[in-house]
Amino acid sequence: MTKTNRKRVGSRIVRAVILMALFSIGWPAESQAVLTCTANSAVPPSNRWEGLAERVGDFILICSGGTPGVPLTVNFQIFLNTQVTSNLLDNNNPSPTTEALLIVNDPPPVLQVLGANVFRGIRVSSNSIGWLGISFAPDTAGNVSFRITNLRANASFLAPPDPLPGQIMSFLSVSPPGALPITNSPQQIMSLVSQGLTFFTSDVTPGFLNLNFRENFTTTFMKKIEVDAAGDPIDQNIPGNIFSTESGFTTGSPQTDPTGRADTGTRLVARFKNLPAGTSLLVPTLVQSSNSALRARLLDKVNPDFSGGLPASSGALPLCQNTAHAVYEIEGSAGITGALVADTFTIPVSVLGPSGFGGTEVNGNLGPISTISLMSQEAPEPRFVDQSAGAFPTPSCVTYLPLTIK
Repeated sequence: MTKTNRKRVGSRIVRAVILMALFSIGWPAESQAVLTCTANSAVPPSNRWEGLAERVGDFILICSGGTPGVPLTVNFQIFLNTQVTSNLLDNNNPSPTTEALLIVNDPPPVLQVLGANVFRGIRVSSNSIGWLGISFAPDTAGNVSFRITNLRANASFLAPPDPLPGQIMSFLSVSPPGALPITNSPQQIMSLVSQGLTFFTSDVTPGFLNLNFRENFTTTFMKKIEVDAAGDPIDQNIPGNIFSTESGFTTGSPQTDPTGRADTGTRLVARFKNLPAGTSLLVPTLVQSSNSALRARLLDKVNPDFSGGLPASSGALPLCQNTAHAVYEIEGSAGITGALVADTFTIPVSVLGPSGFGGTEVNGNLGPISTISLMSQEAPEPRFVDQSAGAFPTPSCVTYLPLTIK
């Protein structure tokens, strides 16, 4: 082969290598459309500032202008201006998975597949959750949407200035840079925070009083999860559907997958102290709300944080170290029970004993009560700060004891 021919072959090889490189990395931008996105959070829900694990609104990213069917892989990370308190699903690695979900294109329940169009987030920091290596392809029109749901937050960190509500804000970061450019603000209002509960007593006499738990907005009191006409729990797995419950977006079996599932409905906790010796109290086991179909059921054998327990068979509250307590859980029928009106639960309390109430003090609180303001695998959902001013029943007094009324 002559020197000239060797040069020609060499130049052809170089051109072939360049072409192969171009095919492997993709053509320049003008040959492939670029997705552009708009962020929104729909209508921000109301959160209780007493809440340590409040369900905020969904973050939605709607993108268009992409090349149909051409796959992309990106990373998402969302930040809140308070601690994220979505449940952890494991504690076995430095970046545990959480119940917070990223849903692609809002598939109906029968088409939802974990790892394909529904992805679990991982804890990145105390106020941040991430989704790494998310692969997707625009549809035949070049569109794709993303929904971040099951975000819970410590609303008590944002005690609102009176009379305006506080705001839980989010910020979404997408990488690599420019992969999904957001044309409006990546910062969105996720919820409005204000005091959820007003508690007061009324009709106080030596042998009687009413405990009044009043919600300050219509979603302070919520049942645990949606139910069917027979009262049995159902899945809450329709993207974007609004459920007036403590649970969020659920996946899998309730026996094996806790994602999105609250541990209890909202609880109403009344605690008494300085009861005269020999006194015991009697309350109803079921109370109807003033304005809706919501009910509050008395519980027995609750845990020290007022989680757990069973429906009480008796309304007798035993005295323990001159203290007593009553714990009720909100229940409701099918549908958005109680979400359209502000409710009040009035619980009548009768005194069994010769001395009346004397110098007794009583406190009303949302429950369960907790101090855990970070992501946790064990802490109950929902959970609330302790609003009591002073010492109320110690853990040794929390579990109900058998009582016989003579």
